[in-house]
Amino acid sequence: MFSSLFFDSVIAMITLYLIFSQLALSLVVLPAGFLNTRGCYLYLRTILGPRAWIAFYASAVIQALMLPPE
Repeated sequence: MFSSLFFDSVIAMITLYLIFSQLALSLVVLPAGFLNTRGCYLYLRTILGPRAWIAFYASAVIQALMLPPE
């Protein structure tokens, strides 16, 4: 590409790093999504406390993001 072995090697190493890092991320996130581990870690009631949790979900911004009840 640049007619230089150094630049071609650097570009190849960066490309391989990006491909393998995306593969590793996918292998971690896919099971976490099925097992809902992130949702369990981010359980807001235990983090915020009951009063702040109720106020958080009662705010207009969060209500706009929620699905309407069926």
